[in-house]
Amino acid sequence: MDCPTEAYLESLTSNEELGKFQGDSFVPDDFVHVVVHFTPKQVLTHPSYLEWMAKFRLSTKHLLLNDLCRGMGSEAVHRAQFQLNQLDSEMFPILHGQDLGQAEQDGKLTKAQLQIIYGTSQVKFQLRPRIGLDTSSQVLIKGADFVSQLMALPHFPAALDTLRGELRQFGLDKPNPPGFPKFTFLGTGSCIPNKTRNVSGILLRVS
Repeated sequence: MDCPTEAYLESLTSNEELGKFQGDSFVPDDFVHVVVHFTPKQVLTHPSYLEWMAKFRLSTKHLLLNDLCRGMGSEAVHRAQFQLNQLDSEMFPILHGQDLGQAEQDGKLTKAQLQIIYGTSQVKFQLRPRIGLDTSSQVLIKGADFVSQLMALPHFPAALDTLRGELRQFGLDKPNPPGFPKFTFLGTGSCIPNKTRNVSGILLRVS
């Protein structure tokens, strides 16, 4: 379901075909198990939309795939970011994910007493062979494990201490001024250098 603006609410809430699956009019063996909502937050939390959602039977799940959700991305991306964060926490901040909980909770949805599922990476709702939510492939972010893997590398802890000492020596351990760092992409190259195209270049300005 995608109701992009409030202008479509009236036609949605009065739709007779969808109304067959709501209230007391649904057929016992032919009801909606899950409704997938692409509807943006500002519309989804509108009283009329919430009232329309509540007309489905209580066992109906409402899967949100909109701006209320926070994608986890892949485990590899988070692993790299956690490890880079050890070098510079400002330049490589921890990415949003499970540190914010399952997803951003909205008070209006909670009050509506609906069975809400916030979409996250690799979470599935299967209809066969068993109906229900499948979280077996859900991305799990284990920041402590990622850092431990890094620290287990030979000589890495000592090299990290040396780097941090050099940063302090040159005053580079202090927060960057507003607007920095700045990245300028100087062009892209092919996978390997050749006579006509060199490797890609990025200019990094920290002050």
